[in-house]
Amino acid sequence: MSELNQLYYEEIDRFIRDYIQNDHSGRAIMLSGDWGSGKSHYLRHELQEYLFQELECKCVIVSLYGLTDVSEISKAIYVELRSLKKRIKSEASNSAAIAGKIIGKTIFNGLVNKIGFDIGKIDDKDLQKVYESVDLTNKLIIFEDLERTQIDVTELLGYINNMCEVDKTKVLLIANEYAVGKEYYYSKKDDIIKFKLTRKYAEYQKIKEKTVGDTIKFECNLEHCIREILPTYDIPVSEIAVKEIIEILHNTGKNLRSFQFACQKYVEIKKLTNNVHKLNDKLEKIIFHGIIAYIQYKDKGRDVKFECNSFIYEMIKGTANYRLFKFCYDYIKYQRFDNDAAKNQLSYYNEYCRYSKWNKDHDTDLQIIKYYRVQKADDVKRAINNIHEKIDSGDITYWDYPELLGWLINIHSDVKIDSKYKEISNLMIKRLESADNKDKISEEELFGFLFAPIGEREEYIKIIRKMKSALKSSYSSTKPIAIEELNFTERSNITAQIAEKGFSSVFNIDDFCSVLEVSSSKQLCNIYSILDESYNESLNTDRIDEDDEELKTIKKKVDELKEKDWYDEIQKRNYERISEIITDILNHDIEIEAPPVDGRYI
Repeated sequence: MSELNQLYYEEIDRFIRDYIQNDHSGRAIMLSGDWGSGKSHYLRHELQEYLFQELECKCVIVSLYGLTDVSEISKAIYVELRSLKKRIKSEASNSAAIAGKIIGKTIFNGLVNKIGFDIGKIDDKDLQKVYESVDLTNKLIIFEDLERTQIDVTELLGYINNMCEVDKTKVLLIANEYAVGKEYYYSKKDDIIKFKLTRKYAEYQKIKEKTVGDTIKFECNLEHCIREILPTYDIPVSEIAVKEIIEILHNTGKNLRSFQFACQKYVEIKKLTNNVHKLNDKLEKIIFHGIIAYIQYKDKGRDVKFECNSFIYEMIKGTANYRLFKFCYDYIKYQRFDNDAAKNQLSYYNEYCRYSKWNKDHDTDLQIIKYYRVQKADDVKRAINNIHEKIDSGDITYWDYPELLGWLINIHSDVKIDSKYKEISNLMIKRLESADNKDKISEEELFGFLFAPIGEREEYIKIIRKMKSALKSSYSSTKPIAIEELNFTERSNITAQIAEKGFSSVFNIDDFCSVLEVSSSKQLCNIYSILDESYNESLNTDRIDEDDEELKTIKKKVDELKEKDWYDEIQKRNYERISEIITDILNHDIEIEAPPVDGRYI
């Protein structure tokens, strides 16, 4: 438990302790919080032990849920008193022996009414035993689910008032006070849960003040509760796992009762699924997180709708994305598990992750890295480590590689955090080399819209080239066009191909330089136009950077040729013009400013 949350619980503990020891107002106190916020968990795992250790005070806990008469409360308290593990030693039946006890007359009377016997016909000794058994000395009576009871609110609060004011009993009410006297219903039109006020609401507001003194607002300690709940279901606990679950609950709902149900369903589904498809850590987490998010959503009275033939429903909350498999949904909703459906959906998902653009703008770690300037350094470092693992396991798709590489270089250059971009890029290249079904990967889409990193731009281009080489796509296997076979008057197709695929995809650079030596002035003019249209007019700076070496090689060659004496003045001028256009291309100053958060694409 964090120190801050521990202090918060300790403050509540001390407040209730002081109420038991020092309050003489004859009124109850209330602990109010949202449904599923952990009130009952706090009560049973924190408060009971604390009060017994500090005051040797025992808690008598009674749920009012479903009760219709106050006599049922008396019976429930009596049964709870009798079931306490530490029995109170029997006392003598004379009045002196019981003078120090707090006898719950209200409870006793209600108990008699419930049982329905005639007090006048009972032996005094037997009656005395029953009376003494309702001993509330050093007890805190705790009533849960005030908002769910069917007992008339005036009668209920009157009963509690008698306990506090007449019997001097200490009473703690546990409730979602916001829901008292409200009737909830689902609005199909607005697709939300609405409520309307009932007569009970007005009555409660009117008479609460006489019965209830202080009301403590209870806030859920998610971290503490999650750490206690997970081991109950044999789910491993780690810092990362707890933080991820907290994020899900913040995004979808903080109902701990729903979370416990989600844990139970996850354990069941995991066991059934492993019989047909062995789950790795990645799939286990995706399934678990999807179940948590869905059940939080479902318990608010809503449901999800799968599109025709789809097997995954995406629940997107802000930058977070949770995936619910159809076979999980069917098990939770209809209590049926389809082995074939689970096997097919998980197999298809693995294939889909490799070759789809699934993660774009959805993966939490990718988002942290992309928006690193507004994150905490520790979160960025953790995301980098997670990304390394995700690439290694195949959870980051090939489509994310170029952009991700750019952001990692930015982090390294901009904020001086070790982004491990060299190590991660080597892993990317390795995975591209070993990729099967390469026909599903379009190089044009994968590398057609490259990132413009803040620093180490040359390093970025160099790594991108290695990625292209590793991919060994159909483009890299295409035989370059020999320059002597070209008709330069039909240059439009050539310029488009260079702009799209790069210089080396069209020309062999050695052959190109050889032809330059024997080109006529007309051919040199066509070469000039090809270069100008392929690079300068398109303003394609990424293509320029990729073809940087080829362009420098051509410039070096024409600079040599323009000095040769055997070319005439017009040829020399054309060589000079080609050199000038290449200089202009290489120095083309397109300003690239990275905005405060997410950089810019070119």
